[in-house]
Amino acid sequence: MLPILSLKPDFAETADRFESWWQCRNTGRPLMSFPVRPFREPVLPPAPENLRDRWLNTEYAIARSEALLQAHHFPAESLPVLLPNLGPDLTATLFGCDLEFGEHTSWIRHRLSGPDDWDSFLTMPPDFENPYWQTIRDRTRQALDRGQGHYLVGLPDLHGAYDMLAGLRSPEGLCLDLFDAPGKVHAAGLHAADAYVQAYNRCYALLRDAGQGSTTWCTLWHDGPAYVSSCDFLGLVSGEAAEHFILPTLIRETAPTPRSIFHLDGPIAHRHLDLILSLDSVQAIQWVWGSGAGPATRWLDTYRRILESGRAAQVICDTAREAIELTAALGTEGVWLTIAEEMESEEAARDLIQAVERAARKNKP
Repeated sequence: MLPILSLKPDFAETADRFESWWQCRNTGRPLMSFPVRPFREPVLPPAPENLRDRWLNTEYAIARSEALLQAHHFPAESLPVLLPNLGPDLTATLFGCDLEFGEHTSWIRHRLSGPDDWDSFLTMPPDFENPYWQTIRDRTRQALDRGQGHYLVGLPDLHGAYDMLAGLRSPEGLCLDLFDAPGKVHAAGLHAADAYVQAYNRCYALLRDAGQGSTTWCTLWHDGPAYVSSCDFLGLVSGEAAEHFILPTLIRETAPTPRSIFHLDGPIAHRHLDLILSLDSVQAIQWVWGSGAGPATRWLDTYRRILESGRAAQVICDTAREAIELTAALGTEGVWLTIAEEMESEEAARDLIQAVERAARKNKP
């Protein structure tokens, strides 16, 4: 049963549209997500003076997110999502890493210094009782309780096996170890992938037990298990290395999710698109073309390759005008437009939706 949301009264229709998108069915226009200027100034809670406390103080984090959500409208397929988040290296804390916090992100200090350290890593079970995972667990539970009937709660940002290994060892060190200790790295990747699956299952169970489906940092929706799979380290390796080392971990990591969108990050990773399209467990691709490599219309052939493979595509574009151009070029089936440009008002949002609908009708064969 779908939740009823005060901040998204048309959520049932939106959920139907997302399911059609996953299955590349025509719904008359592409899915659309975009920001709208707040209709009132959000009343934010006082921030803790200590930067670390701003990240780890659950009451503050939830209150701040709620204030922002309550000051916005969510047109089209935009979703009100509260994301319990401690940054992209959360999974690495399962193996003894501490997080360092900045204003907008967090990171870890590499703790493995050489290829022999993989031996000890392989004997380490993931620690789900560390303070960071306790924070995520408690924050998710509290948000689910407070948000019931109002907003959705997202799964935290979980990086997969080789991004986890790169965080533990450093990207440069991991690249060297692929040559110097390939057997150890291969085994470490599978060990990390198993930890990732445990992490995902634990996080999803919290949502499932509260009667909610899946959403994430990219505000997708599925009423069962779903996630954004990824490997930013992918861009640093050859096709042969990607197939031997990384592909087996991606197969393991996407197995628990009947709906998976792969985050393919940047031009240096683009050469691995066919490898990702070979994964039967991936139903969609989020192609991130990266700073200086846009606009999205430059990558029409890439989006067409994705769609022609039978996968859906999340198309990230900068402006409303570009979204209209992309609709005319790509059509509607399996297309999700995520637009960075902020609309000035609800009226401007309606105008954009109507313009995309017109472009979709013109594209119809």
